Amino acid sequence: MPLCMESPSSTNEQKPSKKSDSDNDKKPSSPPEPISGASDTQYTTISNNSSVLSICSVLGMMLFSLLAVWFLPRFGAAINDVTPKVHDASTPKVHDASPLLVNREIEVRLSSHWQTYPTSPLCETYGFLLDSSDPVPALESYLNNLVADDAGYVEQFSDGLSLSLKAAGIGGVGSDDLEETLLSYSLKMRVYSPLCELHSKLAYENINSGGEDMNSKRITHAVYRQRVVTSISELVHALETSNDAEEDVEILPDEAALGRGIPTIFFYSNFNSQEFREWHAHLQSLTNTYRLVYRYLGGGSIADETNKSKTYLQGYGVRLDMRNTEYRAFDDAEDDNWVYGDTVENISSGAVLAGMNSTLLQIHEDASETKETGASLAAKLATSHLHQIKMSRLIPPPYQRRNLPLQATQAISQHTDTLFALRDIAQNLPSKASALSTVAVTKTVRSAVEALYDVIPSLSEYTSSGGRGRMMMRGPGQGAPFFFFVNGRLIPVQRPSFNVFELLDILRQEDDILFQLESAFKGYPVGALEAVRDILEGSDSTGTSEDDDDEEDDDEEDDEEPPLRIDVGRGGRQAILYVNDIEKDARYRSWSRSVMPLMFGGQFGPPSIRRNLFTFLIAYDPFSSKPLPPALMFGMELMQNGFPVRLGLLFISDNDTNNSNDNDGSSSLKQDIDSSSLSLSGRATIKDVHTLFFEMLKEDGFLAFSFLLNYHEQLSSSIAISREELVKMYLDFMKMASQSRNARSAAASHDILNKPDEAANSSFKAGIKFANDKGIPSGATFINGRPIPVVVNDNAEEEATKRVRMIFQEEMMILAEMVQEQRLTDDKPRSVYAMILSGKNLFETFHPMLLEEPKYTIMESGGSLTSLMSVNPDSTANFDVSSFETVITVEALLDMTTEIGQACATAIREYMESSDFHNFVRDNKIDVAYRIRPNVLGIDNGGKGGIDSTLPEDVIVVNGRVLGPARMSVTPTLKMDIATDIRIGITLELVQSKITSRLLREHFSSSPDLHDAVFKVNGFLGEQTSSDIERIGVEQQLKTLVPQNSPIHYLWNHHQIGSNLDGKRKLRVKVTVLMDPLSEASQRASPLLITIRDQLKIPLRLVLAPRINIKNDDKSMPISSFYRFVSESNGETMALFQHLPTNHVLTLKMDVPEQWDVQQVFAIQDTDNLRCESGKNSCGDDTEKVAQTPDNGKDRVSRDVTKVEYGLKGLLFFGQCYETETRTPPTGLQFTLANPNNFLTTNTPGSSSEVPGMEILADGSQVLGDAVKFPRGNKDVESPDIFSDTLVMTNLGYWQIKANPGVWDLSIAQGSRGSEMYGISVNGTSNPTKTLVMKDFVNRPIYLNVIRKPGFEDTELLDESTDTSSSLSGSLIPATEDEEVIHVFSLATGHLYERFLKIMMLSVTKRTSVRVKFWLFENFLSPLFKSSALAMADAIGCDIEFVTYKWPEWLRGQSEKQRIIWGYKILFLDVLFPLSVKRIIYVDADQVVRGDLKELWDMDLEGNVYGYTPFCDSRETTLGYQFWRTGFWKSHLRGKPYHISALYVVDLQLFRQQAVGDKLRGTYQQLSADPNSLSNLDQDLPNYAQHEVPIFSLPQEWLWCESWCSDATKPQSKTIDLCNNPMHKEPKLTMAKRVIQGELFDESWVELDEEVKSYELSTEYRSYVN
Repeated sequence: MPLCMESPSSTNEQKPSKKSDSDNDKKPSSPPEPISGASDTQYTTISNNSSVLSICSVLGMMLFSLLAVWFLPRFGAAINDVTPKVHDASTPKVHDASPLLVNREIEVRLSSHWQTYPTSPLCETYGFLLDSSDPVPALESYLNNLVADDAGYVEQFSDGLSLSLKAAGIGGVGSDDLEETLLSYSLKMRVYSPLCELHSKLAYENINSGGEDMNSKRITHAVYRQRVVTSISELVHALETSNDAEEDVEILPDEAALGRGIPTIFFYSNFNSQEFREWHAHLQSLTNTYRLVYRYLGGGSIADETNKSKTYLQGYGVRLDMRNTEYRAFDDAEDDNWVYGDTVENISSGAVLAGMNSTLLQIHEDASETKETGASLAAKLATSHLHQIKMSRLIPPPYQRRNLPLQATQAISQHTDTLFALRDIAQNLPSKASALSTVAVTKTVRSAVEALYDVIPSLSEYTSSGGRGRMMMRGPGQGAPFFFFVNGRLIPVQRPSFNVFELLDILRQEDDILFQLESAFKGYPVGALEAVRDILEGSDSTGTSEDDDDEEDDDEEDDEEPPLRIDVGRGGRQAILYVNDIEKDARYRSWSRSVMPLMFGGQFGPPSIRRNLFTFLIAYDPFSSKPLPPALMFGMELMQNGFPVRLGLLFISDNDTNNSNDNDGSSSLKQDIDSSSLSLSGRATIKDVHTLFFEMLKEDGFLAFSFLLNYHEQLSSSIAISREELVKMYLDFMKMASQSRNARSAAASHDILNKPDEAANSSFKAGIKFANDKGIPSGATFINGRPIPVVVNDNAEEEATKRVRMIFQEEMMILAEMVQEQRLTDDKPRSVYAMILSGKNLFETFHPMLLEEPKYTIMESGGSLTSLMSVNPDSTANFDVSSFETVITVEALLDMTTEIGQACATAIREYMESSDFHNFVRDNKIDVAYRIRPNVLGIDNGGKGGIDSTLPEDVIVVNGRVLGPARMSVTPTLKMDIATDIRIGITLELVQSKITSRLLREHFSSSPDLHDAVFKVNGFLGEQTSSDIERIGVEQQLKTLVPQNSPIHYLWNHHQIGSNLDGKRKLRVKVTVLMDPLSEASQRASPLLITIRDQLKIPLRLVLAPRINIKNDDKSMPISSFYRFVSESNGETMALFQHLPTNHVLTLKMDVPEQWDVQQVFAIQDTDNLRCESGKNSCGDDTEKVAQTPDNGKDRVSRDVTKVEYGLKGLLFFGQCYETETRTPPTGLQFTLANPNNFLTTNTPGSSSEVPGMEILADGSQVLGDAVKFPRGNKDVESPDIFSDTLVMTNLGYWQIKANPGVWDLSIAQGSRGSEMYGISVNGTSNPTKTLVMKDFVNRPIYLNVIRKPGFEDTELLDESTDTSSSLSGSLIPATEDEEVIHVFSLATGHLYERFLKIMMLSVTKRTSVRVKFWLFENFLSPLFKSSALAMADAIGCDIEFVTYKWPEWLRGQSEKQRIIWGYKILFLDVLFPLSVKRIIYVDADQVVRGDLKELWDMDLEGNVYGYTPFCDSRETTLGYQFWRTGFWKSHLRGKPYHISALYVVDLQLFRQQAVGDKLRGTYQQLSADPNSLSNLDQDLPNYAQHEVPIFSLPQEWLWCESWCSDATKPQSKTIDLCNNPMHKEPKLTMAKRVIQGELFDESWVELDEEVKSYELSTEYRSYVN
C-alpha cells in the first residue's frame, strides 16, 4: 500500500467514545504505515474537473512526498535485510537504456445480451417503485411527473438518469433517505434491467402477433383482451366492441395495476415521447373503469436507436489466483533487467511514482528552477517506486506470516480512511504481504484483539425470535470469523455465490419494517421506538447500561426460556411403536457412545452416536388423504444419513380421538371387529394396518416402515381397501423384500388380522387411550416432544419442511449445550428422552394451539385504559409495576348479546381470580391485567378503538397474540378449556413479553400505559417475526462487550440515528460487521462497506477480529489471490486490477451469483495462465504507450493491459422437486422450458467479436496471428420451441434450468416417460405446465410438486425396461436415420489444453468406425475455441454440443479452479446429458486415441455402472510413487485396484437407475469436509466409493501412460495419455511431440496438430466463424 491512498469519500471516519454524538464520531488519525504493492486506487490524483488547487494542498503533498523519498528507500533497505537482495555486486546493472516502468493491468467486464437505451433509466425507476411497499401511489406520481411540462426529452443515458430521479422525487445529492439513495444506487447497478428486458420481449411478441416487423420498428401500442392496438382510436374501438367472452390477459406476479376496474389494458411505451404523453392522458381518463399496466417498449425513438449501447452489469467478483500454490520469495535478478532498472529518466506527465502524481507535484513546469527540482524529486521517487514494486513481488516465508492479520489491523487502524485501507490490503494481499510482515503491532491493538476473543463466547450466544441458535465464532487460532448483519439479520456475504441484489432487497425490506414501526407507534418517545427496534433485531439485552452494577447483572435471570414440549414419552410404552432403537438395535453396534460429535454441529458429518438423541413421534393414520408429514420424511432422511434418530408411530385416527367417552379404545376395537365380519371381504381398518405393522416389527422395523411407505398412496386413496387387498399387499411386499421364507399364506395372514396376539391388541388399545389422554390428534408430529406447527399458506409444504429443519437444528444446539454443561455425557443420563421431557414449559397434554401458525394483531385501546383489571395475587389495593418482571394483558373480545359470549366472560373472570392462576402469576413474576370488551362487528369507527375486522367474533388476545375463537358452544368443560387457552397463550408469549416489558418500562411511567404499549408492541413484533426471518441481537452485544474506544471498533453515520430534524425518520437501518481483515469474505465485503457508508449513508459499525496468529505448519497465505468486487463503490463498471506483480502467473476466476450463467465472450490472453512475456516486454494484450520521452522518443512508461469480457448467457431457475404424496424426488424427471408464444429468446443476432488467432508454443506461450471473427455463443441446434432442459436429482430433489428474462412455460418433457406418469401441481391440481417469470437478478428457489397420474402409482420412472430414446428430441443434433452415434464427453481449460482437446477430437474421429458426438463442458472454454471447434467438426465429420451446469450451492464447493474442473468431471454425470444419451465415454483432453472407441462403447460392463482402467504397474521406476499401495488406501481398497480417471465409460441409464450420482455427491460431501481429503478429486472419489459403487476394470491396453506403463506395453495401447511424470517435469507439448511419434502411429502428434491448424486456416473455417 503506497504511503498516500486516495479517499474519494469526504465522510469523516467516526470513532465512538463516551462523548456526545457530535464528538464521538470523529477519530484521531495517526501517520499511516507504508505498505507497498498493487492497488486499484489512483493515489493522490486530482480530477480534471476539480476547481483551483489549494496551495496548501500542493505544499502538503510535496512535503509528504519528500518524506516518502526519505523514508521509502530506508524502508526498502529494511526489507532487503531479511529478504534476498535484488541487486548486489555480482548482478549486472543496466545503464545503457532507461527501462520501462510496467503497470500490469487486467480489466474484466460482464455484459448482458440486452441493450441499454437512453430511456432505460425511466423503466428501471418504474421497476424500483413497483417493488415498494405501496407501489400504486408512487407509480401514479412518477408517471405524471414524466409528462410534466418541465420533463423534457432524453437524448443520452445520462439524460434519462436525471429525468428518472427527478420524476421519482429524489431530493438531490446528499440525501440520507435510504429509499432515495437505494434508487440512485440501483440505477447505477442496473438492478432492474432484466425487468425492462422482460417488458421488451413481451412487446416483441405483441407486435409479431399483430403482424408488424419488430426488428425494423418498435411501435408504441396497447394490448386489451388479446387485441394489439397501435393508436388511441384503435384502443377506443377495441373497448367499445369487446365482450366478456374474450379472454383477459393476466398480469404478472408482483405487477401493480393502476385504476379501479377489472378488465386490464397493457400499455407499452418508452416513457418519453409525445406519443407517451398523449396515451397517458387518455389512459388516465379510464382509471375508473379499467386496470392499467404500464410496460417498457425497449427503445423506439430515434434517440434510443441511435444512442443504444451494450449493458454492462455489476454485482459480481473477479479473482486472480496465484498459479503457484507453494509460495516462496522469488529471486528477481534474472528478469528484472527487462522490466526495471535502477534509474528512470524523463518521466512523462501523469506518471504515478511511489504513489505520487507527477503533474500534481509540478515536475514538468517550464520554469527551470521548478523543473530542476522536479527532475531531482522524480528521480528519487522513481527509486522509491522501484522498491515498492520489488517488494510487491515478494511473498514472505511462513514464519513471517504468523502475525499478518494483526499487522494488517495495525496498518488499517493508523490510516485516515479505514475502509479504503481495508479494501486495498484485503484485495491485494499477495503484493502487500512482504511490507505488512515488517509492521510492528502496538500493545494497544494486540490487547484489543485479545480482549475481543475473550468476549467471543458471550457474543456467540443469542436468542432469536424463532428459537435458539448460536453464532459459531472461531477462536483466536482458528479460521477467520466473519459476520455481516442488517438490523440483526445475518447476511451470508461469505457465501460462494453471494448475491448483492438480495442484500439490496433486504435493505429495502428492513427500511419498510422500520417505517411501519414508526407509523404504528406515532407519539412514542424515540427511546421507546429504539427499544422496540432492539427487540426486533433479536436483542436479548437486559436493558442495563454500562454503568449498572455487576452484581445486579449477575442476579438477572436468563431471558431464554426452554422451548415448549408435550410429555409424549411417559405413558406411551405400549402405545408407541418404534421403528428403531439406536441403543438396542444391532445395526448401530459400530456407533460410538461418545457425545462429543454434537459439539461440531454436524460440520464434519452426522453425529452417529449410539444414543436415542432425537425421537420423532408421528400420530399416523394410514387412511388419511393428507400427504405424509414433513417430519416423517425428514426423519427418514436423517436416519439414512447416519443421524441418531429414533422414529415412533402412534396409530390413531380422528374418529378415535374425537370419541371422548372412549378413552380406553374399547369401542373402536369392537367396531373394527364388527365391520370386518371376520372375513377378507370386509373393509380394512387402521387396526388391521397396525396389526400387520406390529407383526413385521418383530422381524425388522425398517421392513415394517417400508411397507407403510410403499403402499401409502393406495391406503390413503379415496377408494376403500378391503382386507383381502391389504393381505395381498402384505404378501407381495414380503416377497419383494426377499422375505418369502417368512411370508405367510393368505389364510395365515387372515388369522393374523382376525386373531392378533394379545400384545398387538394391547398396543392398539393403549395407543387410543394414550392419544385421548394426551389430546394428540391424528397427523400431529413431535421432535423430542416439541410439536411441529401446521403451516397454512400457498407454500405450506415448503414452509413446514423448513420449520421441521429449523426445530431439528435447535435441538442439535440444545444437546450441544447439555454436553458443554456436562448434563449429557457418554454415560448419563440413562434416558436422554426422559431428561429432555422434564423441567420448565413441559405440558402434560397437547393443545390445538400448538399446531396452529400464530396470528398477531395490533389493536388500538378500546375505551379507557383504566378499565384494565389487575390480577393481584397478594390481594392488596394497589400494585407496583416495577415489582413484576413481565407485563401481560389479556383482551377478551366477546359478543355479549349471546349465551356463549356471556359464558366465556364469566369463565375468564373466574379463572383470572382463581388461586391456581394467582400461583402461576406469582411464580413467573407476571404483572397481568385483563379486559373484556364487547366485539361489535360491522361498525366503522374510523379506526379509533379499532378492532381487527379479520378477527373471529369471539376471541381472546394475549399481548397481541390471537388465541383463536373463544369457544363455539357452552359445554361442561368450557371453564377448563378457557383456562387452558389463557395459560398456554401466556406461556407461549412469556419470553418475548419479558424482553419487551423490560425494555419499555423506563419509557412508560403508568401501569395502564405500559400494559397498552407492551400489548401493541408484542403484536407488532409477532407479525414481523412470524416469518422465516431470523435475527441476532449482535448490535447490542457488540456495543456492550467491545469498548467503544477500542482501536478495532469503528462507527460511521451513527450521529443521524434518532434525529427528527425536518421531519426525517427517527429509525434507520443499521449494518453491523465483524470480520478478519485478511479473509476472502473481507475481499468481497470491503467495497460493499464503502458503498454502505458513502453512497447509501447507512449507519455502520465495524469490528475487526483478526486471527491472533497463523500456525507455523500452515504454508498458505491468509489470502492467496487478488480480488475485485464490482459494485459501483469505485465508480467503475468493470473489475480493474492495477500494478500487479509481473513475476506471477495468474488464473482468472469469476465469482457470480448462483442464478447467473456466465461464459467468456472475449479474451486474447489465456485466462488460465495470465503471464508476462519477458522476451517481449509485454504483460497484456498489447502495450499502450502512455508517454514518450520528449528528447529521443523512446518509450519510458508502458501500460500493459489485459482485457477480458464475459457474457451473461442465462439466468437460472432452480429449486427442488418432490412427489406430493411420498415427498420423494422424482429422480430423472426431465423438464423443458419454452416460451408460451413459441418465441425463442436468444442473443442479439449477428453479434460477433474480433479476436486474433493464436498458436500455443511448447512453453505454453501464445503467438498472435490474423484476426478472425466468431459468434458470441455456440451454434446450438435446438428445437424452435424448447429453450433448455434439465433433470431432477435425488439429492434434495434439486433441479436447475437456464432461461433469460421473459415469461416461460415449464413442462415435463413431451414424449418422455415422465410426461406419461406425472403432472405438475399448480394450486393443488395436476397441470401439464407451470408458468415461470424471470424478471430480476435475485436468487429465489422454486419448489415444484408433481402428481402421479392414475395407473402409475407403483411405476418406477427409471427401471431396466425404460426406453428413454424419445425423451427430448429437440436437445440433440440428430444424426442420420438409423445411424449409430458414440457419445464422448470431455472438458478443458486454458489455451494449451484446448489445443490438446482438438487433437484428441481429431484422433477419436479418425479412429472410430461410427459417427462421434462430442459433449464438451462449456464453462471454462474460450470463445475462440468454441467457434473453431465447431468449424473443425464440420470439416472432419463429427458433432459437437456444449453442455453446462452451475455447481449447486448446497454442494460443498472448491476454491481452486483445477479442483472445480475435477468436480465437474465426476459429480454431475446424471444431469449433464439428456435421458436419450444412454452411455458416454469420457476422454481426457491430453489423450490421443489409437483404437476404435466402438469397441469400448460395446463393451459389456458386467452389470457395473462404469468402467475405468487400473493404473499400470509395469514401470518399476515409478512404483514408489503409487500411494495406494500403502497406508490408508491399501487398507481401504482391500485388494481392489486403484483406477485412473483419464478415460472411463459410463452406462448412464444404469447410473441414473441406481442413483449413483447422488451416492457420489453424498460421499463427496462427507469427505470434502476435510480439506486434506480427495487430493485427486476426480480419481479418488470413484476409487474410494467402489465398495458401494463397484468399478468394472477395463483392459489395461485402453490407457497407456509413459509415467506408469512400460515401453514394452506401448504397442498394445489403444489410447495414449500424457500424464505427468512424478520423477521429472517436462512441458506437455514437448512430451506430446516425443511420445506420440514413430511407427506405432499413423500420424505423429505434430502432424495431427498441423491438420488441426489447416482446418482453422481453411476457407470453410473462415466462412463458418464469420
